[in-house]
Amino acid sequence: MPAWSHILLYRAVTLVADVLLAFITATVIIPTLAAWLHQQSGAAHGSLTMAGTIALWLMPLFFLVTLLAAGEIATMRAVWRWATGRIQKARTAGAERATTDRPGTSVTHRETTRRGRRRR
Repeated sequence: MPAWSHILLYRAVTLVADVLLAFITATVIIPTLAAWLHQQSGAAHGSLTMAGTIALWLMPLFFLVTLLAAGEIATMRAVWRWATGRIQKARTAGAERATTDRPGTSVTHRETTRRGRRRR
């Protein structure tokens, strides 16, 4: 499989996973969490004032949504880094395979990696 197909495959898998994670969080987890907090805070009974509703329902919801967003961003970055590592392994394997196909050529690992190249 060519190197560009690995790049497209891993990036597509990463983007689909990120979109699904964000979509499920936005349509399922946050509304469920909001309804639970609304019920538990007493705001559902109508006995709280506007200040009480903000203090006992809205601010805890905002805090938990912020924590969820931070966790999602960390997860998305970890998945992106995983895909980048897999792409680098595929590129390295492709470069090694290309050098072994041609007799008389010898390329070291240092020459096939990004860090081993000299800056011009």
